[in-house]
Amino acid sequence: MRELIGDTAFRKAIQMYLAKYSFKNVTTENFLDEVRAATTMDISAWEKDWLQQTAFKAEQAFNSLLKSSFIKKYFELNRLAALPLSEKKIQLTTALTFPDDFIGQEAVYQLVGEPIEETVPLYKKGFESKNILVRQAIALSLAEIPIALKTDFESLLNDASYVTQEAALYGLWTNFPEDRAMYLDAMKNSIGFQDKNIRQLWLTLAIVTPTYNETAKPRYIDELRSYTSPAYSFEVRQKAFGYINEIQLYDETVVNNLVNASVHHNWRFRNTARQLLDEVLKNPGIKEALKRTMNSFTNAEKNYLSRIFSEQ
Repeated sequence: MRELIGDTAFRKAIQMYLAKYSFKNVTTENFLDEVRAATTMDISAWEKDWLQQTAFKAEQAFNSLLKSSFIKKYFELNRLAALPLSEKKIQLTTALTFPDDFIGQEAVYQLVGEPIEETVPLYKKGFESKNILVRQAIALSLAEIPIALKTDFESLLNDASYVTQEAALYGLWTNFPEDRAMYLDAMKNSIGFQDKNIRQLWLTLAIVTPTYNETAKPRYIDELRSYTSPAYSFEVRQKAFGYINEIQLYDETVVNNLVNASVHHNWRFRNTARQLLDEVLKNPGIKEALKRTMNSFTNAEKNYLSRIFSEQ
C-alpha cells in the first residue's frame, strides 16, 4: 500500500485512522476509507490483489521486500547458511560487529553445529555487541558452553530480557554443575514474565540440585505445586504442570488441579492438561483415589472423569 500511494499519503492515512478510531472496534474497510481520503489514487486493484483473492501474490511480495535494504541484507546473509564456516566467516564477523537485531540473530544461528574452537571469536563479537536480541540468540542456541565463554554467558543473567535470563540460568546450571549454587543464589529473587517463567525454572532447579538449601526445599515444592491452582492464570498453571510432570512432584492437590485444568475454557491449556492427566491415570493408585473422591469435583469435572474412566 505504501509503495502504491507514497510515503506522505500513507503516513497521513495512518494518522487519520488512529485519530478517528483510537480505542474503537474497527474493520479493514475503516482503514481503507482513510486511505481513500488521503490520496487521489485508485486503490481498487490493490484491494483485489491483496484482500479479495485467495491466492497469495508471493513473487510480488518478495520483490516488494527486496526494496528494503534491511531485508536485502538479511536475505544475503541467510543465503550463506549452507556454506562452511570458512567461506562466510568474514560476513558473519561483520554482521556481529555492528549488528542489526535480526541480521545479528541470523549470524548467531548460523554458528550452531560449527566447531566451537572456530566460533568462540564470533560468539565473543556477539556478546560484545551488547545487542539484546543477538545476546538472546546466543543464550537460546548455545547448548554446550565452552569455558572460554563462561564469563560472557554469566553476564546474560543480567540482561534486560526475561527470555535471555531464563535460558542463561538453565544453560549455566546444566554446563557448570560445580557452580549451580552460585547461579541459583544470583537468580533467587527473579520472577520473569506473568507466567513466572524464571521463578518456576528456579524452583525446579533448586528442588533437584543436591545439597542446595535442603531445609528450604519443602517450601520450594509447596510453592511450585501452588502454581497449579485455579487461583493463577492458565499460563502460570501450564508451566507449573510441565515442571511438576518433569520431576514427578504430583500429590493429591496437584492431581485435583489437573482435573480442573482438563475442563478449562482455554483449549490449548485444556488439551495439555488432558494429555498429562492421561499419563497420570496410568498410576492405579491415583486413578482409584480419584474415583473415591469423585463427589468433591464440579459437575464438569465429574463428567469428564466419568468419560475417561469409561474409555479406559
